[in-house]
Amino acid sequence: MMVMTHSTAKDVEKAMERVRAEFETTPLNFGGCNILATASFGIAGFEAGQAKPAFNDLVSRADAALYSAKRAGRNRVEIAASTLS
Repeated sequence: MMVMTHSTAKDVEKAMERVRAEFETTPLNFGGCNILATASFGIAGFEAGQAKPAFNDLVSRADAALYSAKRAGRNRVEIAASTLS
């Protein structure tokens, strides 16, 4: 989990896309072998001025976005539908 304050959903999406791309191209040493792996990310948030959602609600929405990314083919960044940009 990563918390990014004072950021729009699109800002966070761009940042996580950079992380995803770096992860995808950086070999991991596993048992003496270099392997490539991928990662998926789910983003959830709320806009300034909105009532702060419960922590568990944010985690649940981010988790749903993560599983949406996995269903859409993995190695992706997805924003929760209820997160404003």
